[in-house]
Amino acid sequence: RYRGTSEMFIFTPEEPGTYVFEIESFNSNGSIRNSQPLVVIVIPEQSGDELWSAGMSWDYSLRHTPSEYLQNKTYTAIGSEIITDAFGQSRSTWILRVSDDEYGEGEKAYRWVDSKNLLNVKTYWVDAPSESSYYQEGHLGWNFTKEGVKVDLLSENSPTSLHFNRTNIIGVPGHPNGYDETMNSVIIEHGVELTIGAGTFETTHISIIDERDGVVSWELWYNSTVKNYIKIIDRLPGSHSEMVVYELTGYHIPTKPQFINEEVNFSVKDYVIEWTEFEGASSYQLLENGNLIYEGNNTNFSIQKKHTEDGIYNYTLVAIMPSDYILKSDVLIIQMIYIPDPPILVTNPDLNKDFIPKVNITNTESVTVSWDKIENSSWYSIIRIDENTGEEIEIYNGTETSISFKVGDLEIGLNRIRAKVTLDNGKTSDLSDSIYINVMDSSRSSLLFSGDNLTRGSVVIAITITALVFAFGLRAIRGGKNNDF
Repeated sequence: RYRGTSEMFIFTPEEPGTYVFEIESFNSNGSIRNSQPLVVIVIPEQSGDELWSAGMSWDYSLRHTPSEYLQNKTYTAIGSEIITDAFGQSRSTWILRVSDDEYGEGEKAYRWVDSKNLLNVKTYWVDAPSESSYYQEGHLGWNFTKEGVKVDLLSENSPTSLHFNRTNIIGVPGHPNGYDETMNSVIIEHGVELTIGAGTFETTHISIIDERDGVVSWELWYNSTVKNYIKIIDRLPGSHSEMVVYELTGYHIPTKPQFINEEVNFSVKDYVIEWTEFEGASSYQLLENGNLIYEGNNTNFSIQKKHTEDGIYNYTLVAIMPSDYILKSDVLIIQMIYIPDPPILVTNPDLNKDFIPKVNITNTESVTVSWDKIENSSWYSIIRIDENTGEEIEIYNGTETSISFKVGDLEIGLNRIRAKVTLDNGKTSDLSDSIYINVMDSSRSSLLFSGDNLTRGSVVIAITITALVFAFGLRAIRGGKNNDF
């Protein structure tokens, strides 16, 4: 390709592929060839007319006014989905995972971004379970038009009007949801130079102005190299802020395979390793701690009941490129902290699950609670939870897989029963789902059919139903809270 005295060579590839460069120096005594060649892989441009591809990410600093609260977030494209916007129209979107170093354990956020105008169609955030069950969800719609005809915001045929619609759902009991619907003018300027923390860019400047009050609701600066907005001023953020300013601090267009999974701690034996499709790759290899566990064209692999021991597992994805050259991803680290599944309780007589999982018996009858044997179990513990105090009382501890409750074993009234298992390695499960054994006083229940005591029997029924409703309501509240987490 080159022979001469220069210390550099400019290479302009004409097509995708793998290029290997070797350098050899010549002098009067002969020549010396560099033993380590330089390999350059030219990746094909993404297929289709999509602006983005999976694995692309953008870093932003966010400044909230008037509190001057600062955040740093990373938005990573992890896939695509067709969803319905706030106008009820189907939109092709990219799913973005939002990352923030200040997020707590279990705190998550996602964005669904219109693949044409790169604006949010749906937003979702949920707080860390240790903090609260609070969440926010937004549904948005953007109808851009020019002289009444729908057009794309980033197309050459620039829009002049916008009909905007949004519903914000605030996941706090009693908190009202928020609604916005506005008609707006759109002004677009091309070739606007803007300097921010990430550098100086030539941009397309977009102003969206509310026609009712003349307020510039949004300002956006789009750059075609970054393939995103490098700055956004949002004066309708839908939160307690009056304004949020986003500024790009960095961006990443992947040149090697990318995992979708984040580095996390797992407590279950079954999980899925996922990765994005890499342009030009003919197949993939997945390595676990250096060992090949998958090879093929899929973009995911299921780990099923494989790891019985706690530990750290390192995953590397290999993309097989043309000429059988390979590209390796960064290492994904999964820490396994296995927690066994709790027993599933059943009863004889069978549970009535129409209302709550409950069985009724009198204090002269008995009921058997059983569960399937759990592999490597050391013992099982059956807990009765006091209806009034919430105190947990262990009523059985042993290796059997059933227990029969007789007179005196349970209290008159509603008994909440849960179970857990301890394995040979010392690990203990969480408590199981609850079942309820309603023990009725046989001497009082006989009064239900006495004509002289019909009114008293009616009172007994009312008390029993009230107790059930209270217990079920308490369980529903707790269950709902767990689901929110």
